[in-house]
Amino acid sequence: MNLNSQIPPYKVHKLTPAVIRREASRKSQRVLVLPDVHLRPAMNGVPSGEDTETLAAVQRYVANYHWDQVVMLGDLMDFDCISTHNENKLRVIEGRRIQKDYDHANRFLDSWQRATPGSVWTLIEGNHDERVERYIDANPALEGSLELAAKLNLKSRGIRWVRFWTKGEIYSIGNAHFGHGLYTNKYHAEKHAAEYGVCFFYGHCHDVQSMPKSLRGADKAIVGQSMGCLCRYDQPYMRGRPSKWQQAFGVFYFRPDGFFNHYVVNIFDHSFISPEGESCK
Repeated sequence: MNLNSQIPPYKVHKLTPAVIRREASRKSQRVLVLPDVHLRPAMNGVPSGEDTETLAAVQRYVANYHWDQVVMLGDLMDFDCISTHNENKLRVIEGRRIQKDYDHANRFLDSWQRATPGSVWTLIEGNHDERVERYIDANPALEGSLELAAKLNLKSRGIRWVRFWTKGEIYSIGNAHFGHGLYTNKYHAEKHAAEYGVCFFYGHCHDVQSMPKSLRGADKAIVGQSMGCLCRYDQPYMRGRPSKWQQAFGVFYFRPDGFFNHYVVNIFDHSFISPEGESCK
C-alpha cells in the first residue's frame, strides 16, 4: 500500500494582514526554534552545508502562521573555510571565500525574515559561528571587517545577537532558556539541565534528546532538551560514518505566566507532521 496516498494534501493558509493581527492578539506566544543550519554554499562538487530540501519544507509550513518570535540556536554558518580542522586540507576548501559564505547567509536571512513578518528574531552564537572570531584573533589586522554581526547586518535586520559561545550569554522566554549547548557526552540533556538548573534548550549535538530533572515541589521539574539540526547528514567530515543526528525543529507556546508547551518536530525524508496535524513536505 502506498501510505503517501493516505496523507491529505498540504493545507495552505493565506497569511493576510488580518490573520497576522488576529494571531498576534493571542494571549499565548508562538515561538519557532531552529537548530543548527550550518550554512555553506555548494562548491566544487561538495554540497551545501544546510539541507535545502528540508529547509524549504519547514519554511512552507512556517509561512502559514504568525510567529511572535524566531530563535536560532546557533551554528547558523559553518565557516569550514577557516576551520582549524582544515588547515592542512587546502584541497577541501579550495575556492571557498568568507565573503561568499556571508552572501549565502544573507540570502538565507532575507528569505526567512520575509516568511516570518512581524516576528522578533534572536540569533545565538554557536561554536561554528565563533570560528570567525578565532580567525580574527589569529589575524588581528582583519578586526572590524569580518565580524558576523556586521556582515549579516543583524542590527538593521532587528536581530538580537546572543554571544553564547564567547560570553556565555543565554536567551530566555518565560521559563525556557536557550543556548547553543556545551556538552556532548552520552547523557548531554541531563548534563545541561543539571549544570544550568533551568529548562534549557539547545542544538550543538545534532540529535534529539530529552531528560527531565526532578526538583521538590509542584511544577518544579526542569528539562534539558537538544533540538536536533537542519543541516545535511552527509557532511564531508563524517566520511559516511554512522551518527545519531536527527533533523528537527521546535514549536513553543508560552503562557503569560511563563509556563509553556513545546513540540520537537522530527523530520524524515524532508517531510514531517506539524503540531497542528498537517502533512508538510
